[in-house]
Amino acid sequence: MKVFRNLLDYIPKEITDGVVKSSKYCNEIRSINELRIHEVGNIKFINLNISLEKNLYLSQVEKIKERFRKKIESQIPGCRIILETKTDYSKDDITSRVKEIILNHKNIKDIHNINIYQVEDQIDVSVHILLRKDLDLRETEKLTKRVENKIKSELMSLRSIYIHIEETNVKESWKDVTADSKLFIDNIRQEIKEYIVPSTCHNFTILERNNCHNIAFHCRLEKNLDVGHAHSVITAVEVIIRKKFDNIGELSIHVEPDQE
Repeated sequence: MKVFRNLLDYIPKEITDGVVKSSKYCNEIRSINELRIHEVGNIKFINLNISLEKNLYLSQVEKIKERFRKKIESQIPGCRIILETKTDYSKDDITSRVKEIILNHKNIKDIHNINIYQVEDQIDVSVHILLRKDLDLRETEKLTKRVENKIKSELMSLRSIYIHIEETNVKESWKDVTADSKLFIDNIRQEIKEYIVPSTCHNFTILERNNCHNIAFHCRLEKNLDVGHAHSVITAVEVIIRKKFDNIGELSIHVEPDQE
């Protein structure tokens, strides 16, 4: 652990010991990477950089930070805490590293569709990011540049990065028309019968908004089929549905193993 103290102030060792002791109450904290302490008057400012175990949701991370912060405050009353987190992942876990870097930037609400492409001895990264709706293009450009530069500085093998921007999803009002869509559903079953037995298609949901339809349903495939082949089948089915029917929005197909 690196400890930095303001050279103009005397910070008792008990302060750093109190921070370290507080971390022991949070099992998800793997290490304290950096601890900076600065004192102004009677107020102690504590800047922490900690590593957490991987595979934590953002909501979990926030709860851990809050729990750790309260524990420090109980050990060191009157302090002010700035807390940064990193994930304790392996150096080969590129997806997690990219996700962490991006989500540590203000105004980025979420990310999805992270794809890593190996190109000889280098990698290309493609990612979709959700931004605040009120950001303009100039602010967005500055933000994405900062993200790109940070990722490039962290991943020496990076060749290119492609960032697709989206606004944070807002709730939209859709009408459930499943009960009135029997003909539509039967037509879907018939169009995809080359790939899926029509009778195995079930649990349909059809949502409608402004003449656009979101479709979701379950289907069954041979239980011994591997994931790669199953994905290929579903991709082909999606292509057919979008080709044969107009105004299709979201299309979600859940695959189940065929029953005995």
